[in-house]
Amino acid sequence: MSAPIHRAVLIVEGSLENRELYRRYLLSDTPQEWPCHRTYDYKITAASSGVEGLKLWQQNPPDVLLLDCDLPDLEGSAFIAALPEQQPPLPIVMMADIGRDAIALQSIQAGAQDYLIKEHLTPERLQLTLNRVMQITELEAELHSQTEKCWLDQKQSAGALQESEMRFRQLAENINAVLWIREEPEGRVYYVSAAYERLWGWSPRELYEDGSLWITHIHPDDRDRAVQSFRCKAAAGQFDEEYRIVLDDGTVRWVRDRCVPVRDEAGQIYRFTGIAEDITERVEARAALQQSEEFKNRVLESSSDCIKVLDLDARLLYMNAGGMCRLEIDDLAPYLNSDWLGSWQGDYRPAAEAAFVAAKAGEVGRFRGFYPTVKGKPKWWDVVLSPIRDRTGQVTQVLSTSRDVSDRKQAQLDLQAQTKLLQVIIGSIGDGLVAVNQQGEFTLFNEAAQRMFGPLSNDESHQDWSKIYGLFLPDQQTLFPSERLPLFRAMQGDAVTEEIFVRRHSHSEGRWISISGYPLVDEDHEVNGGIIVCQDITQRKRTEEELQQKNAILDTINQSAPTPIFVKDRRGRMIYANPATLSVLGKPAAEVIGRYDSDFYPALEEAARVIENDQRIMASGQTEVVEESPDGIRTFLGTKTPYRNQAGEVIGLISISNDITERVQIECDRERILQQKQAALAESERVNRIKDEFLAVLSHELRSPLNPILGWAKLLQTRQLDETKTRTGLETIERNAKAQCQLIDDLLDMARVLRGKLTLNTLPVDLSAAVEGAIDTVQTAAAAKSIQIHTAISEVGQVSGDAVRLQQIVWNLLTNAVKFTPSGGRVEVALTQANGFAQISVTDTGKGISPSFLPHIFESFRQQDASITRQHGGLGLGMAIVYQLVEAHGGTITAKSLGEDKGSTFTVRLPLLHSSSPAELANPLTAQPLDLAGIRALIIDNEPDSLELLLIVLTQAGAEVFTATSAAEFMAAIDSFQPAVMVSDVGMPGIDGYTLIQQVRALSSDRGRRVPAIALTAYASEADRQQAILAGFDKHVAKPIEPEQLIAAIADLLN
Repeated sequence: MSAPIHRAVLIVEGSLENRELYRRYLLSDTPQEWPCHRTYDYKITAASSGVEGLKLWQQNPPDVLLLDCDLPDLEGSAFIAALPEQQPPLPIVMMADIGRDAIALQSIQAGAQDYLIKEHLTPERLQLTLNRVMQITELEAELHSQTEKCWLDQKQSAGALQESEMRFRQLAENINAVLWIREEPEGRVYYVSAAYERLWGWSPRELYEDGSLWITHIHPDDRDRAVQSFRCKAAAGQFDEEYRIVLDDGTVRWVRDRCVPVRDEAGQIYRFTGIAEDITERVEARAALQQSEEFKNRVLESSSDCIKVLDLDARLLYMNAGGMCRLEIDDLAPYLNSDWLGSWQGDYRPAAEAAFVAAKAGEVGRFRGFYPTVKGKPKWWDVVLSPIRDRTGQVTQVLSTSRDVSDRKQAQLDLQAQTKLLQVIIGSIGDGLVAVNQQGEFTLFNEAAQRMFGPLSNDESHQDWSKIYGLFLPDQQTLFPSERLPLFRAMQGDAVTEEIFVRRHSHSEGRWISISGYPLVDEDHEVNGGIIVCQDITQRKRTEEELQQKNAILDTINQSAPTPIFVKDRRGRMIYANPATLSVLGKPAAEVIGRYDSDFYPALEEAARVIENDQRIMASGQTEVVEESPDGIRTFLGTKTPYRNQAGEVIGLISISNDITERVQIECDRERILQQKQAALAESERVNRIKDEFLAVLSHELRSPLNPILGWAKLLQTRQLDETKTRTGLETIERNAKAQCQLIDDLLDMARVLRGKLTLNTLPVDLSAAVEGAIDTVQTAAAAKSIQIHTAISEVGQVSGDAVRLQQIVWNLLTNAVKFTPSGGRVEVALTQANGFAQISVTDTGKGISPSFLPHIFESFRQQDASITRQHGGLGLGMAIVYQLVEAHGGTITAKSLGEDKGSTFTVRLPLLHSSSPAELANPLTAQPLDLAGIRALIIDNEPDSLELLLIVLTQAGAEVFTATSAAEFMAAIDSFQPAVMVSDVGMPGIDGYTLIQQVRALSSDRGRRVPAIALTAYASEADRQQAILAGFDKHVAKPIEPEQLIAAIADLLN
């Protein structure tokens, strides 16, 4: 790769933007494949005016000049004229705007080598043009130097001559012009460059063989002139001719051919060196320019615009015929030299002055103003003021071109009104409108479109519309393909109707949008954009989905409804029948569809009546309800409604029938049903009354035991009672306290039953022990009323159950029997076996049960009448609890009574277990009291009374007791007292029992000793028991508790 050639480039250009553009184009890399590729290293300087450019040229002459035709202070030809002559001449390339070809050609005539149109400029074109003019200039200089050195100085060495020729050939072979050398006087062609074949397609060989063949390629019309000019001017060094050549394919090209003579020491011409350039484009441009100038002159006078020439004082110098016609001027003479600015009045005068000042400064001024004709006709004008320059570039006159836009102005006013109306219409419609041009830029969109798609921007490519605006296929997952977008297809000329989209973003709910797109075409039917109409059909889609869902629901209803539904046409023929209808008719669909009523009804009279009903309903167009009996057995109540087509004509009827056979029968029993309702209402009122009474009784039952307890407690505190009275008082307190506990236990048991939380400690149990234990419990109460309890207890084996609950069942039955049996009565208790069941029966001779109440005997809060509650007390829960407990044990309970005052019998049946030895039977209720002698017990309770009671009970049982009222005392006593068992309350202030036992267990794990602990608490539910065990207690005992039960619990825990 050869080293780059350094070249200095001077850019003289008035536009900063153009200067930077030329600099960037020149410094861009040159592709290897470009013609005449050569690497140049440009050193670029730039000037913004002609004066500045001349100064830079004087300071540092450049290798090539890039010159603007229209500098702010000089024209290009004036700049070239200001340059001093030099040899070789400075390569100059003119830069011209479109329409400034004439100035560019003048500059070429003044000495520029070529020109370029700014608007057509590319990096390739700029670099190739600069390279070419520099190479041609270099070649001409080299030719001159080589000729002078080679032929005038015969003393030069052959080596120097060869080097010079090599340098010459390198230049000659790489330019886009034909270099030729002809020897005289022979007329023999000594050399032709390779461009002769590369550019024009002819081989140099033919010229070497016959030097005159170049003449045959000259156009016949130019041949004689070119040959004559060479003969006359070549010897004088003035041959510079333009002529046409004809290529082998018939193409005609223009050539500029010029040469210089080379003389020997005697001054004789022995050689011509010349260069032939292809100037086809230049000639064509010059011809076009000449034609354009002629055309401009014709156009000037024929133009309908008002064209004026003004001097620099704004006086009128010229007006074309079209302008005189527009202004209704018949004779221009009175108006010449008039003040043009004075024609503009009002607000238009400043605009005219500003435009004129701009034109005088060399710029183009524009404004729109109002100026009437000389006859007063109103006119609106678009005025353009342009500078007219002389050859030096100085502005000498101003050209005013005024176009009559009165019609356009009025049309604009009308259009503005229509546009405002259209904008109001577009802005008010609910559909979105979006229009784009052919480049995909948004030109119109209304608010509805922005609500649908968000802000619309021209910053992104239409290829990304789907991604930017969240446009998805109906699957709501796949982006809509860009090439299928209605707006894109409309731009391509396609019309699209109702394309369905889903517009969705990650943070928003999807909206269904229907889009139709249409191409926008101009008057020539060329597509120049597209428009879409967007309709938000989300609600419609939802409605369609709802309709589909409703249709599916209706179809499901029709198919699954037990009610017969059928449709008939206008003639009474069956066209639809649901499965229920087919079931009533007892026929498959194939035997029903298309048939008439006469095919289904066994009685023709009934069929005729149905047909008459149908025809009447269809004729009236009104819905009717009719009774029909297709088989004479069942009765159907049918709602028949005519249905219509879109024209509103009745084309059939729809019937929905209900089987009212049972209803008819029910109507006959309506009175009885009414009475039952009234009875139910009375029962409801009674139940509500009982509930109210229950609350009163509950209050009474809770308060009644407290009265003797509190009374005797006060008397005992006086210590004035003898031993007998004291014993009586203590027994009374104990009895009432137990009654209170029983009442609470019943309520808790019922609550457990209602919540499904009733738990049983299931073990094999000997029923005889449970029965005998219950009998022992009620003996005292029975003896008080002189009631005899007769027992018949057999060994029936064991059952699986909770011994305590089983005894509770028997105890409740016996308590009720004693309670409701008058003094001197009789109660019988029997335990027998029958068919694998143990049977317990309790019979009394008491109040008995009325037949009406007997079915409700085991319901909660039910007593035969309120007087029973007031007379005997209780809440009416006992039998309900017994019923639930029996069922929980897998048994049954029944009640019998012959009526009031005839006694009653309750029978409990429980499934027996397989026989077991007596050692396996569990009877914790008969366990003997245990001795706690030597047991160290640590107890804590924040209630002093409870703490004192526990101390006495355990001390009397032989235990050594340490009491604590706080957690700190309790924790300290564990180490000092070393207890064998701990008893703790749960509901204590500060640290409760759960937290305390957790601290104890944490301490025990560190010391390796775990002390058994009992939670003694009034929290007595199953959930409370589980929480206590989870917290770290070993046993849960509910308050209140019998002393024997507490001692037994401690003994059981220690064992």
